[in-house]
Amino acid sequence: GYEYCSLQELLHSYAELLLKTGRPDFADRVERLFFNAAQGARHPRGEGIAYLKSDNSYEMSGPLNGDPAHPTQCRYKYSPVHQDAAVCCVPNAGRIAPYYIQHMWLKHGNTLVAGLLGPCVVETELGGHRVRVEERTEYPRGNTLEFRITTQAPVVALQVRRPAWATRLEASLPFVEKDGFLLFTVRGGGEPRTLTLEFKPETLVHRDARNEIHFTHGALVLAHELEARETVTKVHPVAGFRDLHYSPVARLPLESPQAPVVRQESGGPLRFGVELLDAGTGKPRRVTLRPMGETLLRQVSFPIAPDPAEAALDHTREVNVFSGTDGTGHTFPGPCLPFGLVQPGPDNRDTGWDHTSGYQYRDPQLLGFSQTRLSGTGISELGDILLLPSAGWKPERGSTAYDKAS
Repeated sequence: GYEYCSLQELLHSYAELLLKTGRPDFADRVERLFFNAAQGARHPRGEGIAYLKSDNSYEMSGPLNGDPAHPTQCRYKYSPVHQDAAVCCVPNAGRIAPYYIQHMWLKHGNTLVAGLLGPCVVETELGGHRVRVEERTEYPRGNTLEFRITTQAPVVALQVRRPAWATRLEASLPFVEKDGFLLFTVRGGGEPRTLTLEFKPETLVHRDARNEIHFTHGALVLAHELEARETVTKVHPVAGFRDLHYSPVARLPLESPQAPVVRQESGGPLRFGVELLDAGTGKPRRVTLRPMGETLLRQVSFPIAPDPAEAALDHTREVNVFSGTDGTGHTFPGPCLPFGLVQPGPDNRDTGWDHTSGYQYRDPQLLGFSQTRLSGTGISELGDILLLPSAGWKPERGSTAYDKAS
């Protein structure tokens, strides 16, 4: 999980890097934090914040997702004060939006730069002339931006950051694109001028390093909201101030098919339909995704269900268990079960640099089969419970010659 304090500190760091470097990817990171993790750690009705929150949030009752191994953990809940943990996250939750607003507009010489997007008004001076820009938009839930520029200057140079997800756009004025920014030259002369810019988002499917799927639409990360049961655990003296726990009505984890198809639903708030799979039965379920900032309990990432055709293939025959057993690889051709408790395998000798795992591929002698060893290290150790079965012959003391082919 993540702490609300760390959210605002990381956002402020990215915002300062945007200011110092002018790199648009830092602005993308600011928006991703602010519109998703930060809003997703606030109570949607405004009744507090989560001191600690996770993207996949299945329960908010003190420990992470109700983990019984940490019964004294109290930070995974919603509270307007968090007196029993530490009070720092609540005021920091009040600082994160001002940090965002503070870095929305930048200057580069006599150019005004819209680095972070959203509804706002900025008044400043460029080249000795006052400039006022009103940005009208529902961003990030809407992706049309209208800039109303008023100045006595003959022209104004205006740059607008193009978000990394915005592969398509339309603009009411011509522009030049450079280094992730759109450069417009807007006439002034005292009359208000309007620049309309529309980014056209696609609903994207992402696969992460854990081989799990998540969905985005523009700047928003999408989530499957889980039905939750609310419990009031404390009432504070201020009216409306309560500590709240949430438990799931049912735990029904979902998986993703190999190639999920997600479609935006028409009309109303942002909603997206997708067919996922019940992790227990494998049966398809039609679910609705929404921005994670609107949710209490949710599933954001979905493990990819195994492909039945791939699962039916036996890849064990393709594994060479003797890899690393030649030269000074110091490995051995045997199992490590359960969880490495025993490592039964062949031993050629129990001394020497080439036999630190007990086995050496080039050695034609066999000492026996021991049950413990160190694999991949540079020192001999263990080699306990050495066995050498025989049938019709008596093993000699020490190593016995053998034929690998047999």
